Amino acid sequence: MINLAPVAIKDGDALTPSYQGAIQRALHFGIVKLDAEGNLHPKAVITRKEAAELIYNAIEYLQAHPAPATEDVQP
Repeated sequence: MINLAPVAIKDGDALTPSYQGAIQRALHFGIVKLDAEGNLHPKAVITRKEAAELIYNAIEYLQAHPAPATEDVQP
């Protein structure tokens, strides 16, 4: 379980409540960033470049923090 201090998002009232946890984690892990005024602009259309940047940031995070190895368990 991850214990995060929530980031204040000025336009947070525009967020869908079911996505708030995922957005807070994405902010914490550096995948998503707020603008200079602290807004996320969740309803704004994004460009292909911005989408590619988000995917790149997510891949970078995953490569830097690999999941623990699991042992093969025989039933």
